[in-house]
Amino acid sequence: LDGVVRDRNESETIRRQALNTVGNFDRGEGTPLLIGFAADADTWIARQALSSLANSGDPRARQFVREALRSTDLPEESRSVLIRCVGNEYATTSDYKLLRDLYPSVNTDQERNAIINVVANAGGTDNVDWLLTIAKSPTEAVGRRRQAVSALSRIDDPRVKEALKGLIDR
Repeated sequence: LDGVVRDRNESETIRRQALNTVGNFDRGEGTPLLIGFAADADTWIARQALSSLANSGDPRARQFVREALRSTDLPEESRSVLIRCVGNEYATTSDYKLLRDLYPSVNTDQERNAIINVVANAGGTDNVDWLLTIAKSPTEAVGRRRQAVSALSRIDDPRVKEALKGLIDR
């Protein structure tokens, strides 16, 4: 499977299927290989491996993803993929805290928007409070403030509704 994944003469569909097969091995035997693929010089392989790792419930994969998100040398596209994937069914409160903590240090609108979307979809008091902070921030870009308000408007919580009314009154 390693050879198929790395074979640039093979179709991306076949390569992706081989990589997904590695990720679906029972008992997580493929996780170390996926971690190796994530550092590959071939950006396609690295991006696909990161996505597989982020969608994995394997604790080693989850830890690798958290460390990769903290890395400053991760390409923007790869970081955005990880941000979107880290909020999947295996996400924990610490994953969302990590995203909220990373927000001030990310460099692109794509990454910031991805964090807002993932945190908004998660719900929960800490995430709602963080979104309210974004929505109220005078230093935040207007588009991101609108994005936070839009996400908050879908939450059926009287406290959130009151906070949104307060924003309108300002």
